[in-house]
Amino acid sequence: HGGETVEGGVGALAERLIRRAFADTDLAETTASWMPYHEAAYLIFERRGDFQSAYRHLAAYNRLQRQTMEAASSAGAALLTARFDAANRKERIDRLESEQLRSGRRLEAAEARFQAMTATGLLGAGGVLVILAALTGAFLAVRRSHREVSAANDLLKRSAERDALTDLPNRQQYQDMMGRALAAAQAGRGTLALFLIDLDRFKEVNDTHGHAGGDRLLCGVARRITSMVSHRDDACRLGGDEFAVIVRSVADRGELAALAQSVIDEIGRSYQLEDSRATVGATIGIAIAPEDGGDIDALTRSADLAMYAAKEAGRGRFRFYEPAMRSAADDRRRLEADLGEALTRGELTLHYQPIVGAATGAVTCYEALVRWRHPQRGLVPPATFIPIAEDAGLIHLIGDWVLRTGCCAAAAWPADVKLAVNLSTLQVENEGLATSVMSALSASGLAADRLELEVTESVFLRDNRRTTAMLARLRAMGVSLALDDFGTGYSSLGYLHRADFSKIKIDKSFVRAAVAGWDQGVAIIEAIVALAKGLGMETVAEGI
Repeated sequence: HGGETVEGGVGALAERLIRRAFADTDLAETTASWMPYHEAAYLIFERRGDFQSAYRHLAAYNRLQRQTMEAASSAGAALLTARFDAANRKERIDRLESEQLRSGRRLEAAEARFQAMTATGLLGAGGVLVILAALTGAFLAVRRSHREVSAANDLLKRSAERDALTDLPNRQQYQDMMGRALAAAQAGRGTLALFLIDLDRFKEVNDTHGHAGGDRLLCGVARRITSMVSHRDDACRLGGDEFAVIVRSVADRGELAALAQSVIDEIGRSYQLEDSRATVGATIGIAIAPEDGGDIDALTRSADLAMYAAKEAGRGRFRFYEPAMRSAADDRRRLEADLGEALTRGELTLHYQPIVGAATGAVTCYEALVRWRHPQRGLVPPATFIPIAEDAGLIHLIGDWVLRTGCCAAAAWPADVKLAVNLSTLQVENEGLATSVMSALSASGLAADRLELEVTESVFLRDNRRTTAMLARLRAMGVSLALDDFGTGYSSLGYLHRADFSKIKIDKSFVRAAVAGWDQGVAIIEAIVALAKGLGMETVAEGI
């Protein structure tokens, strides 16, 4: 039960039952049917404070989720989601084949009768014409049945090889095309480069324009990609908002870079979606055979690593694969595995940064900053491990730990000193956040009005309705909200009233620029302070 405490008998019973359910079960070998059990186990162990068990079940759940997503993009899934129901087509083919068989039998019977009557001399001129007409009709029926069966089989084959929405080759056909292209390149019969294209901000289109609008945009993207590449190249849709281009027409890196930039520019033009327009961006990773991979999986992996490197560099750009990217990815995987154990090993700690009142010089609040002291690497910066925690699904565990630990510490502070805690965008989107905040306040005894939750503008760029509803729930509990890093994002005035913020935090980049003598930096700070004062909000300048 979502909001029910699990410290007592209900929690103990739940823990016993879930342990019994997984008795003698290897968590690395469970199948998709176990997904809801892993999810339940994660929630139970997390609330019971057994973070190691919670992480193990979360890792198993993520593994099964990835397998399910890969299966959904296979040829079987493409066939099931085709425009026409495959089962009906199969039934029609069976019916046509039966009709073809019956027609063939009729033709054989007519031929036998014709030969018998000819042999006995019973067939006159009129009879010859009748029999010939019957034979011709049977022959045409057989021929028509052959054509219809062939057409139906062609339709089935096409639906298994083509994406149902965009009509581009699907992931299964991509594998076949890549196999042939690699074999030709390795035999010296041409060149091969692979573009992996991922759309930026596509989720915003789905959220704003609905899935129908998103589907229309994907079709538009497919048409534009196809129009940009040579007839010797192949554009494919691998699933979701990910596309691939198998490039055989260009070998020079400079020309590949020019083509990639042209594709990015073309995809970035706005799209007409019924009565509105929408825009997305594109990020491209490029791998070249055979130096970046001698088989399909290796080359695809290289292009994928290049794409993620381009995303980390700021999206809306392309990158060629470099060997260092693979070692960085391996290092990231090791960090992810270590981060899963960091909580249970006590490697995470909180540092408290003071916020000082300008008028009095007294500390009014401490901001809780999570730090990870790795046993081999030393202090790992939050900018390194927080994105890993978000990608690995660990941010909720870490966020809950920060809330509980920070609230317990703040309960011993003077009553006029607040605690500020940063929230990830993924935390705000999680339905369990309000329960986590209430649990941390209840367990520590900290008054709600002494807790301040900080969010950035990015929380409004994904799911406005869910985000606004969650922030309203938090405000109703009595906690205050602060808008962090104001001025570095979109800085929309609409965000300020949407969540009833009580504080704006000016990013330290403006403060440092102002101190360095940048007049525009001073003007920006003055404008933000005036805006906050007009809206009845406090202002915090970072970096002093």
